[in-house]
Amino acid sequence: MIDRTRELLRDVRDRLAQALERVRAQGRPSWVSAGGLRDRLSEDRTSQILLRVVVPLLIGVGLLLPPFNLADRIFAFGYTDIPASGGTLADPDGTQLNFLPLGLISGIKAQFSSIPRPDFLAGQESEFAEAARSIPAQLEVKSPLYVMRVRGTPPQAMELSIPIPNDAEPYTTLDLYGWDGQNWQWLPHVLQVEADRLTSQLSFLPRAVAVMQTRPGPTAVGAELPDQGALPAEAADLLSELNAPGLFLVSDGVAGVRTVEGAARSLAGHYLSLPTLSNRDGGVVREDLTFNILVNPDLRSGHIQEIVAMAEQRSYPGVAIYYRDLDPSLRPAFTAFIQELGAALHSAGKILALRVELPVRGPDGGWDTGAYDWPLLGRAVDIFQLPAWPDPTSYAPRGAVEELLQFAVGQVDRYKIRLILSTYAQERVGDDWIPLSYEQALARWAETAQLAPPARVTRGQTLLLQLEPAEGATPLQYLEGARIYWFSYLAEDGEHTIYLENAESLAHKLSWVRTFNLGGVILEGLLVEGQDDDIWAILSSFDAEAMIQGAPETMVQPNRYAILWEVQNASDEAVVEQSVAPIENPSFSWAPSQTGEYRILYAISDDGGQTPLVNAGEIPLQVVAPRPVQPVTPAPAPAPAPAPRAVAGFFGYGIQIHPFQGGWVQSLPAVQGLGLGWVKFQVRWDWIEPSPGGRNWNAYGLEDAINAFSGAGIKILLSVVAAPEWSRSIKEEAGPPDDFNLYASFDGDLTAHFRDRIDAIEVMNETNLRREWHTGRPLSASEYVDLLCRAYAAIKGVDSSIIVVSGAPTPTGTNDGIIAIDDRRYLREMYATGRLRGCSDAIGVHPSGYANPPDVGWPAGDLPTQGYDDHPSFFFLNTIQDYYNIMRANGDGNKRLWATEWGWASIENITTTSFPGYEFSASNTEAEQADFIVKAFQIAKNSGYMGVMFLWNLNFAPVCGPGCEQGHYGIVRPDWSLRPAYYAIANMPK
Repeated sequence: MIDRTRELLRDVRDRLAQALERVRAQGRPSWVSAGGLRDRLSEDRTSQILLRVVVPLLIGVGLLLPPFNLADRIFAFGYTDIPASGGTLADPDGTQLNFLPLGLISGIKAQFSSIPRPDFLAGQESEFAEAARSIPAQLEVKSPLYVMRVRGTPPQAMELSIPIPNDAEPYTTLDLYGWDGQNWQWLPHVLQVEADRLTSQLSFLPRAVAVMQTRPGPTAVGAELPDQGALPAEAADLLSELNAPGLFLVSDGVAGVRTVEGAARSLAGHYLSLPTLSNRDGGVVREDLTFNILVNPDLRSGHIQEIVAMAEQRSYPGVAIYYRDLDPSLRPAFTAFIQELGAALHSAGKILALRVELPVRGPDGGWDTGAYDWPLLGRAVDIFQLPAWPDPTSYAPRGAVEELLQFAVGQVDRYKIRLILSTYAQERVGDDWIPLSYEQALARWAETAQLAPPARVTRGQTLLLQLEPAEGATPLQYLEGARIYWFSYLAEDGEHTIYLENAESLAHKLSWVRTFNLGGVILEGLLVEGQDDDIWAILSSFDAEAMIQGAPETMVQPNRYAILWEVQNASDEAVVEQSVAPIENPSFSWAPSQTGEYRILYAISDDGGQTPLVNAGEIPLQVVAPRPVQPVTPAPAPAPAPAPRAVAGFFGYGIQIHPFQGGWVQSLPAVQGLGLGWVKFQVRWDWIEPSPGGRNWNAYGLEDAINAFSGAGIKILLSVVAAPEWSRSIKEEAGPPDDFNLYASFDGDLTAHFRDRIDAIEVMNETNLRREWHTGRPLSASEYVDLLCRAYAAIKGVDSSIIVVSGAPTPTGTNDGIIAIDDRRYLREMYATGRLRGCSDAIGVHPSGYANPPDVGWPAGDLPTQGYDDHPSFFFLNTIQDYYNIMRANGDGNKRLWATEWGWASIENITTTSFPGYEFSASNTEAEQADFIVKAFQIAKNSGYMGVMFLWNLNFAPVCGPGCEQGHYGIVRPDWSLRPAYYAIANMPK
């Protein structure tokens, strides 16, 4: 058409040129005037058509053609030229659309604009009124509607960067959607919270995009069909999906069939029951068959046809694919296979599910998905099955699972994702994870507990029984962050750690489905015998409505583990005595009133002792009559033995100083001026022995300081911390050596080197914090006590007069078992080992007062206008009283508490801004600091159970300056001028 029009225009041009030539040659005829021309044309009908129709049409067509291009000029108004080298368009709100060079064949014209959210939702833009009406019910628009238009060859590579909208929390539920003119489509994206942006790499240009807040949709709950194909009654109304294993690859690329036949089809009417096609046959992954099928187009096509035919012939609703251990080089071929299979199944009215493998975290923090291209695969399938780690600690807040899911919902439509969670207990041996049923795991704990009863007792004698961990085993402990119980034991192949998966821990896992509004969950091991029966109660509430109202983890009470003790008459099994003991103190006492043969049975309960769950063991017992009392002639009284030395049974005044690099020079006269008899130095092992055997006892002037203070008659406590890196496989933060004997040996050598110059050693410091006890395992009081006992033996073997103080825990404010354990709980767990009493001369404590006076306790001191007062840990008085009560409850009340770190911080006359996390230091004046310290000394002295009180601290302000929080506790200022607390301590009665 355009070529024909051009020819016509050229013909008209030539005719006009010829007519003008005749006019010039003949002179001007009469009709050339305006009136004459009009009269002449009016006489000729053909001329009228030419004048009124053809000429205007030709002129219009000419304007549409180069070089005028009038249509392009009109319709390209407001467009920006984007050259082939790329370019960026921006919206006033900071949103940017970047056209990448690799996606441009030639230059284009592009327009990028936005419609305010209220205007868009009100339908004020007619072009996008249908888009506003078509927003799915589970989505809520949070951003403006960003409109994109392009003239020219459509680009194929763009980057869109949008500021995170206001009022868009929680960010875990944000998505990006594009409008194609008919439907909203989910778009892959990356949420960058630190940069406050949401970015997307686009391979096509939607007509418009918007940031959406997702809502919980119908939540699918799936499980793997057991081999026998039967389901428990509880599953009938709780499960919505079933995966039926049994399909596998064979050599010609078609699917072989095993046990999936009857079960999957018979259940298909009630559940979405999908047979799973795997590339593993008999426990062996057939990588060879998988490779051949994927890379050979003919085999791949035949494989797809066979799968579709099987689904149709057997009336399956679809198929699930699980091809594992794929080489990353197969990524394009596997993607093509899934895309082609998905298209074929969809054409047949079937669905496709796909299980991928866990991605690997790269050194740059990114995720490597290997052979699985998540965005492309997610677009091709209906269900995206995503596994998670067996390690329960990965489910803690800010843990690996949270990071994985934040990545996953940016790669795949979250409503397609089924998170695969294990309901098995897990046994970790090295890097291997072994699934166990819940009851198997509890039985394993019973095997690691030992009981050493007497074979017989006398009638009327009180029998005391105590279940204790075997050598190298730990008590049952609770990991707060993962909401799970765990214990460990030693075997020939090393340490075994077992995590008990129960209703509470599973509810915590399920909470991540709600946090990210995932499409559902698949529970591995759910239908296996021996699992926690309370799991069904959790699943009965696990639906969209419950998820909107609250997390599943709020729907259960923590398991109350207990030991059920029962005494039976051996002859007729009549029950004579019953007792329930909490798992933290699984003891039993009984005073038999009748002689005879008895059996003592003990079982584990997880409902507070109401019912036994696992029989843990039984022991025989004989009760005999007491022997008659025979008169005895008293022997001569022996000479009185010397009274045993009360190693740490005294009160004392002390202070911690920083003696290093000459800091002791000014500190010594300052301590003498205070009239204190003790000082504490914190000694870092890694300073003294940076390489194996390369010890320097005078590192940073340590030995000079010890000689000076010891020579002045001041007693010294050394707190030994921080194993050197060469002794640790975990390099992050501080912690013990891998071999606890190395620490014990170092303490023994330190005692020998400084013999007669030091008086006490504190074994480590604040080991209930990961930053002080980072082993790569959960925090463990049992492990610490093991190290303490080894160090105690080494120190006493060199010098029995040295006072050994257990490392003081610290108030934490959190109790996740990974970052920190509550200090009171940690102390109880230390005593629960049964070893703390024999491995310490004094118990360390850190009773700081924050902004609370030392003579005020909680809850009386909880004021509505003041912070750092809503928990007993913030109060000096509560802390020392709670610790001593724990000591007394464990038969250790004859010992003293040594406060190896305590005090009150004040920023007055040091700085104007408190250190983050230490805001209470701005509430305390220097005068209050002085008053609180003196009162605390007096309270401790009058308590009768406090030992040496090491105030924190003397001189950290001159060492680290006004900006560090340690200096705010000090009693001298950065310029060594004395604070009121110094004078108050010096002048108080001692």
